Amino acid sequence: YADAATGLSVTQRALTVTAVGQSRAYGDDNPPLTYVVGGAGLVNGDSLAGALATAAGAASNVGGYAITQGTLAASSNYAITAFAPGTLTVTARPLTVIANDQSRLFGDANPPLTYVVGGDGLVNGDALSGALVTTADPASLPGAYPILQGSLAVSLNYALTFDPGELTVTARMTSPALLAALLQPTFVQTGAADQTGGTVVTFMPVGGAADTSGGSDGTGGGNDAANDDSIVYSPRLKLKLN
Repeated sequence: YADAATGLSVTQRALTVTAVGQSRAYGDDNPPLTYVVGGAGLVNGDSLAGALATAAGAASNVGGYAITQGTLAASSNYAITAFAPGTLTVTARPLTVIANDQSRLFGDANPPLTYVVGGDGLVNGDALSGALVTTADPASLPGAYPILQGSLAVSLNYALTFDPGELTVTARMTSPALLAALLQPTFVQTGAADQTGGTVVTFMPVGGAADTSGGSDGTGGGNDAANDDSIVYSPRLKLKLN
């Protein structure tokens, strides 16, 4: 504007606009896109119209996306002389997977290994792929076996934390296979020597079953008074039954 009578000229007020960087998790809505006005600044209660823009949406993959000027504009009394774009960073969505504990009888097939999804959960129709695993098989003896992550996985849009579970195999006492396994002895050399120079060997049935062949006393001949089969001697070998 120029006043011919006075020679007064009113020029546009120079503004700069800087977009503020933002971040959010994959699958979330974009946060408000804000900016800072610099230069000579706004006056007389004026404000900018329109809004900044970004190409990122709720389904956008993890990464950085430009925040652009979009429709943001000032009245003709201002000149936006510089716009500094920002970046909207999409981060991995926190996800937890908790393996469900399971149990079965000795000799049975493993049950389905299932899990619960927690954390911020799956979005955009996404799903996990692969399966959990366990070290137990039908021949595994009674006891606890870990349920591990195995091949279970999810896309890089998620940060996965896994909590393992436990598969408990319980005894089926009527099973001939289990009884045979429990009665299978294991010999372990302790490395110690008895008074006759023999080697001490520990006899350990897996299920704690006792030998029934009859015990011997410490002299190498005859049954001991208790006949409890706790210690058996030979001229060069000492056997101890646990």
